[in-house]
Amino acid sequence: VKAAKEKVALKLKSHLSAKEVQIALKNAGYEPGKIDGHMGKQTREALKAFQKAHNLTVNGRADKKTRVLLSEYLTEKTK
Repeated sequence: VKAAKEKVALKLKSHLSAKEVQIALKNAGYEPGKIDGHMGKQTREALKAFQKAHNLTVNGRADKKTRVLLSEYLTEKTK
């Protein structure tokens, strides 16, 4: 139950930190480079690949739809 509540809380989160974006991308199977909390070129390229694979607007930004999908990868590895 606690894990389910945490997952819902993550989905409702209006912002993901750069580090959270990097962790979620890595868990989803996209290589963001070093997990350092900076939205560098490699992180943006991984984000674009994630967006393309999920039929989202490919802009390299963690917009709302991207954040919702990414948040699912914060709690567990799927790839």
